[in-house]
Amino acid sequence: MIFLLNNIVEENSKSKFLPKYIEVNFDNLKIGKYSLIGKADRIDEFDEYLRVLDYKTGNTVGLLKGLYYGEKLQLFLYQKVASEKFGKKP
Repeated sequence: MIFLLNNIVEENSKSKFLPKYIEVNFDNLKIGKYSLIGKADRIDEFDEYLRVLDYKTGNTVGLLKGLYYGEKLQLFLYQKVASEKFGKKP
């Protein structure tokens, strides 16, 4: 937990993004014919942009490769839905 909190503090000191929403529920949000139900740990905003943070994801090395192979879809789906819900660019 201390490691996680230290990472959050360090990252926030280097970024213009600021935490805006904590524990955001996504209930019955549609992506095509599918319903998305889940919870984002945190959503940060800066100007017209947002980013979704999921503390369980941890290391993001290989994230794009995981997306390509359909293994790491959660953050990308949350980001798409959050972008539509809050009217911000991912």
